[in-house]
Amino acid sequence: MASIKDNIAYYLITINQFSAAEKYLSETLDISLKIKDYERYAKALGNYGRLNHMQQNYSAAIQYYKDDLKFSKQAKATKNTMFAHIELSKVLFDNNQIAEAKAYLNEAISYARSKFYYMKFEKDIQELNLKIAIREKNVPQELFARRRLDVLEDSLAHLDSQKNLDRNNILTQKERYASKLSLANAQFEKEQLKTRAFIVIATLLLLLLVMIVFINKKQEKNRKNEDEKKVLQLQLDKVESEQKLDNAHITLESLNTYLTEKNLQIENLNKEISITKTQSSFSILEKREQKLQTLLDSHLMTNDNWQKFKSAFQNEQKDFYNQLISDFPDFTESNLRIILLSKLGLSNQDVSSLLGVTVDAIKKAKQRLRKKIGSDYDSILEEL
Repeated sequence: MASIKDNIAYYLITINQFSAAEKYLSETLDISLKIKDYERYAKALGNYGRLNHMQQNYSAAIQYYKDDLKFSKQAKATKNTMFAHIELSKVLFDNNQIAEAKAYLNEAISYARSKFYYMKFEKDIQELNLKIAIREKNVPQELFARRRLDVLEDSLAHLDSQKNLDRNNILTQKERYASKLSLANAQFEKEQLKTRAFIVIATLLLLLLVMIVFINKKQEKNRKNEDEKKVLQLQLDKVESEQKLDNAHITLESLNTYLTEKNLQIENLNKEISITKTQSSFSILEKREQKLQTLLDSHLMTNDNWQKFKSAFQNEQKDFYNQLISDFPDFTESNLRIILLSKLGLSNQDVSSLLGVTVDAIKKAKQRLRKKIGSDYDSILEEL
C-alpha cells in the first residue's frame, strides 16, 4: 500500500497536481513509519523534495533530500542513496549552491561506478558536471565531462538501454499480472460455481421443505377428516343405541342388549383415545382426545339410566330384589349397581367400563361384598 501510494504521488507530481500528490505522500510516510519500512520512507521524502524542487521551494527541497539521504543510508539502500545525492545536487545547482552541489556529486559518482548497471546514473552526474563547468567557465572540466559523456553514451549503446530494460520489466510484470489475473479468474469462477451450487441446493431444499409441509398439511387435513368421521360415527352409534332403548319396552333383556352395545362402544372409544395419545400432542389431536373423552364420559351409567335399569330389574326380579334389600338393608347404591349388573352376567371389565372405574376397583368392591354377604355371595351374584 505504501508503494502504491508513493507511485501515485510520483505520477501526480509529473502532471503538476501537487496538492493531491502531497496527500498520498503524507499517507505513504505514515504507513512506512508504522511498518518500519525506512527505504520506502526515504523514497517518499525524496518525492517531497522533487515536488518542492518543481515548485522552486529550494530550501524545503534541499531539506527533504537531506532527510532522504539520512534514511536511505540507515536502510542501506545504495541505489536510493545515490539517486538522492544526484537529485540534491540538482537542487543545489538551481539554488546557486555550486560548491555543495559538486561535493554531493563526488559522493554520487562513487556509487555510480560501483556497479556497471549504474552507468546511466553516471551519465546524469556528468551532464550536471558539464552544466557546472559551463557556469564556472571551467574549460578543462567541461572537456573532461564531454569526453566522459561520449564514452558513457557509446557504452550504453552496446548495453541494453534503460528503455529496453523498462520495456522488459513491463513485459515481465505484464506476464506476472496476467498469470495472477488468470488465477484470480479461475478462483472467481470456482467461487461462482460454488455459489450457484449453493443456490441450487438451497432452492431444492426449500422446494422439498415446502413439499413436505404441503404433504403434512394435506395428511393432517385428511387425518382430521377421518378422525371427525370416527367421532361422528361413535356419537351416532350412541344415539342409535339410546333410540333403540327408548323405542323398546324396557326389560332386562333390552337393557342387557343396550348395555352390551354400550360396552362395545366404550371399548372402541378407549382404543381411539389410546391411539390419539400415542400419535402426537398436536392441538388438533388434543381436541380430538377431548371430544372422545367427553363422549366416553357420556357412556357411563348416569343416575337416570341407573334408575331405569333398577326399575326394570325390580319389575322382572321382584322377589330377588326385595329379599336382597330385606337381608342387607345397609347396601349402598354402589353396592346394588355392582350386584345387579353382575347378576345380568356382565364381566368385571364390562361393569368397570359402565361405571367409569378400574377393574381393580370392581374386584375390591366385590371382595368387600363377599365379607358382607358371607356364604350366600355366590348364589346372590349367580347369573339370571
